[in-house]
This record gives sequence, C-alpha cells and structure tokens, in this order.
Amino acid sequence: SAERVGAELRRILVAPQAASAIAALYDYGLLTSLLGGVPRLADFARLIEIDTALGLAPDAALRLASLAVFVREDVARLGERLRLANAEQAVLALAADDALDRGLPEEGSAQAALYRLGASAYRSTLRIAWARSGACADDPRWRLARALPERWQAPVFPLRGVDILALGDLKGPEIGAILRQLEQDWIAQGFAEDHEALLAKAAKLARLSER
Repeated sequence: SAERVGAELRRILVAPQAASAIAALYDYGLLTSLLGGVPRLADFARLIEIDTALGLAPDAALRLASLAVFVREDVARLGERLRLANAEQAVLALAADDALDRGLPEEGSAQAALYRLGASAYRSTLRIAWARSGACADDPRWRLARALPERWQAPVFPLRGVDILALGDLKGPEIGAILRQLEQDWIAQGFAEDHEALLAKAAKLARLSER
C-alpha cells in the first residue's frame, strides 16, 4: 500500500546510512519508480553532511524535500504517492524552486526570508537552500545565516489597514494593494522605515489610487 511504502521510505531517509541506501535504490531502478520523478541525489547527500556537521537530528520530510522536489507540482504528487500528512507536504513546498530565495545566505535575503517564513520554516528552508547551493557544511556564510533567528528578531510591519483607510475613500482591494507594495519596499530597504515615513508613502499611493 502507499501508506506502507511511505512509512518504509521515511525510515530509510533517516537511517544512519541513508545516503548509501538511497543511492542503492536509485542504482537498482527503484527510487525513480517510488518517487515518480528524478531524484536530486547530490542535494540529498549534501543535506546529510550538513545535518551531521551541525549535530542536527534527521528530518524525514526535510530530506524528502531535498531529494525529490523541483517544482510545486511535485508536492501534490509525492503527497498522493506516499500518503504524506499536510505538515509534511508543507515542508516539501519549501523546496520548490520558486520558494527558495536565491539571495541566501546573504544577510538581507536571510532577514527577508526569516520575516516571511518565521523561525521554524526559515531554518528548514535554509538547510534545503544550503544543500542545493553546493556549499560545504563548514561554509561560514551559511552557518552565520543559520544562526540568524538567535541574533536577530524580525520586526513587525508598522502599518495596518486602518492607517490606509484613514487616508481616503479607498476600497478593500486598494488598501490591500497599497499595504503589499509598502511592505515589499520596506523589506527591500532593510526594514528601516518607521511608521511616519511609511504613512507618507501610503498617502502618495492613496492619492494615485483615487485618480
């Protein structure tokens, strides 16, 4: 059954010799059949090296994400083939090509990712991106980025919908669009602008929207 196959694969993914076991499954032509797609063997092996170097416990969903996910469509396929829980599929979605920040591990990109994802998903995403980058497990830039949640707290976006509503006769979609644009600019500029500066920008955008 799919449940049994999924359970057995999870055990292999976190086994002490997981890289060798997965490579053997691939060599015998079984892995591609199990996954329904081509695996990322090098990324998977590098993730194991990173986990080992950092003393991290193996995570079956994270390792499967690194091994088998290229695009978001892979998540649904694997979820069906292996009977994955919603939480496991959420981890897999972090590995989709369009979900990874190409700027990692640079500080600005790392801060933006942490703000967007939250600490737990950020750590998972960083491990996937690190493995995919080809950088070694001792790379100081990636290690520094991994420690970001311990040394930097993501700020709260200073504006709310009520702030925009007070600027004029704007509809809900217009308010949402202004907030999204301002938040994107705020993140891109390093979270530096305060409430008053953002409100001034919002007023300009509100006037343009009213036209």
